[in-house]
Amino acid sequence: MSIVPASVKDWQDFNRLAEQQGWDVPDNELSFYPQSLNSYCYALKSADRVQGFVTAVLHGQTAWIGNLIIDPTFRGQGLGGYLFDYILQQLWKAGAVSIWLTASNQGRPLYERRGFELVDEMVRLRVNGTGCKNAIGQLCAAQLETLYQIDCAAWGESRTAMLSHLGRQGRLVQNQTQTALVQFDSLGGIIGPWYAAEGFPAADIRLVEEAQSLFSRETELVCDLRASSVPLAAFAHLGTLTQSENVLMAVGDRNGCSLDSMIALASLGSMG
Repeated sequence: MSIVPASVKDWQDFNRLAEQQGWDVPDNELSFYPQSLNSYCYALKSADRVQGFVTAVLHGQTAWIGNLIIDPTFRGQGLGGYLFDYILQQLWKAGAVSIWLTASNQGRPLYERRGFELVDEMVRLRVNGTGCKNAIGQLCAAQLETLYQIDCAAWGESRTAMLSHLGRQGRLVQNQTQTALVQFDSLGGIIGPWYAAEGFPAADIRLVEEAQSLFSRETELVCDLRASSVPLAAFAHLGTLTQSENVLMAVGDRNGCSLDSMIALASLGSMG
């Protein structure tokens, strides 16, 4: 049994396992990992068969562990913990100060045993578009700079590699107090990252409604919201809210991160 950097063929196995698990993994995320210099992707193999897979990205000193999955055939043997400990070691060695992830109820005990603490509950919002067709777009340099600055203020460091990648297929929706990136993906629409100005922490449903107008009625949009930032009663009529299934967790020194302004993640749990 060995842990090796993921090959092109290994990614095919990851896609198969993720589909079996019923995960939503956007193409925007999958295309980021192989080409980014600060990403980590490993396959756990035995006799050339992929038994598990893990991905992570290091944004300066802030790391995210995104996709930890074990083939159902090999579960119950401690392989998830073995693979998770390996990626933790790689990230600490590379200079991570804090490591973040979103955890399911099933996976949460594994992370708690390694010192991860609850930061917030996550709420997944699913809505349909309200437009006639799906829009396209790409952020210009000025829009990207706006996104970089808002994001850096929250996380305390630059995450430009990820944001510039996501901005290649996206648009900004803004009002006087809030800014969100709307991503165009083969999965559908993704709203995030989404930030509020200081003193305006609650999510504004008008940004969701503007995002909906960029997609057809047959297209679904997804957004992973911090529960503490969401007025649930106001959002419930827009679509489907899924609560109490995933939480945001972290370990390490989080003093550089001021997430009061963060409403939604930039990705569906995989990159922060």
